[in-house]
Amino acid sequence: RINYWLIQGQPLSEALRRGYPQCPGFALAQVAAAEKINQLPDCLAHIEEQLGQRDAEGNIVQPVNAFYPFAIICFASLVLAGMGWKIFPQWENMFSDMGVKMPAISVWLLGSMGWQTRIVPFVLAMIGIIWMYVLFRPRTPQQPKLLSRIGDFLKWHCPVTSWFEIKMSTLQTVSFLRKSIEADDRVDIAIANAAGLDTNICYRRRLRDWLKRVESGENIADAARASGVGSGLAWAFDQSANPGQTLRVLEMLESAYRAAYSYKANIVRYAFWPCVIVGLGIFVGIIVYSLFLPLVTLIDINVRGCTP
Repeated sequence: RINYWLIQGQPLSEALRRGYPQCPGFALAQVAAAEKINQLPDCLAHIEEQLGQRDAEGNIVQPVNAFYPFAIICFASLVLAGMGWKIFPQWENMFSDMGVKMPAISVWLLGSMGWQTRIVPFVLAMIGIIWMYVLFRPRTPQQPKLLSRIGDFLKWHCPVTSWFEIKMSTLQTVSFLRKSIEADDRVDIAIANAAGLDTNICYRRRLRDWLKRVESGENIADAARASGVGSGLAWAFDQSANPGQTLRVLEMLESAYRAAYSYKANIVRYAFWPCVIVGLGIFVGIIVYSLFLPLVTLIDINVRGCTP
């Protein structure tokens, strides 16, 4: 199918978009941008390297699968919904007939469920469907879908993911600007093409603002600072600080951003998962304790009543 569209005279990016709808969004955006600066061979080699790294990471056995916490929470919520719908009301009647109060933690758990017992399965099912859709559907950088825009907005403004989104978007921009300058493109054209990459939508707005400022005649470095694309980019294009060294500074920034991103990602990964496991243990422990405590209390009351 890709070959058909190439024979029709379409560029590679358009042939990929039409003939291979499952093409990853980042690859499609990089191909489209590379065509404009005549750097397609280097771009394809870079995409091949990225896909190889993703395949290698996918083959590594992870200590905790990302699906595991979601599965535990779904299962526990479904159990709670069933207990709150059928079992807890009967226990509440039994304790009321005996003139004994239910354990406080069980009362709290029963009260926290309430009307939610019937809606929890539906909500969990919808979350699962949306999550699977977002996980497997390809991104469309040129025309972002609603879920992509919402996801980018949330990731951009969340405390932890914000840093990673900014650094990854900046890294992609720095790498592309370096290739554009190596191809002797004008800075404004390079920025315009960089705005079409598969970066966070919030960052792309800053790139477009930077482009408008540059096209209006502002200094490139001052415009970068004012638009918020990153102090590193402003420093790279600051001719008073680095006269004629823009390309070298961009190369250094690309290496620094890549190393910093990998380092922080590993730290967060190895610190985050233990906290998730501890939180899941506490969550499941509270549920189990709340479910079995009324049963133990009933047995204790009956044993005391039968003991002379």
